[in-house]
Amino acid sequence: VRQIYLVPKIESKTFSENIINDKNWDFEEGISDGALIDWTDSANITPAVEADTTSPNNFMIYRGQKSAKLTCAATSTGTITLSATDPTNYESEELNFSIWVYSRYASLVSPIIQIDSDTATSGSAHSGGGWERLMVSATATNVGSTIKVGLTFASNSAIYTVYADEAILTSGP
Repeated sequence: VRQIYLVPKIESKTFSENIINDKNWDFEEGISDGALIDWTDSANITPAVEADTTSPNNFMIYRGQKSAKLTCAATSTGTITLSATDPTNYESEELNFSIWVYSRYASLVSPIIQIDSDTATSGSAHSGGGWERLMVSATATNVGSTIKVGLTFASNSAIYTVYADEAILTSGP
């Protein structure tokens, strides 16, 4: 018996429950001084903006006019994160983060939630082969000053690039 689940595609631009709506969650604001606006990347991640084209069609844009192009250096690990506004408002609440990621490589990129400087909680890694919605959940306990969400990159023998778009962070189940 095969089961198919149909899940409505959330329009993140109009999704009022998105805690990071006041940030560059869809990467449309681009880059300033070599960094994606509102995002913080580690030294081994090179961020860029991928712009939509129509002739030929650019399939590295999930929605809108831009996505993030994130390149991880060979034999390196790294992260790219976005900090939530007013993080202490979410004390003891379940946080759910999702982001659309395009990757041709399996098991190299995963979503994360990090409360302050605690160890980040990781979600399932990308399985490779196209656009996937990556998700992770964590409970916001003992929030001091930050809640960060983003992506973590695993080491690979060669340089690799992934694309990201449409991040959503919600509180509650």
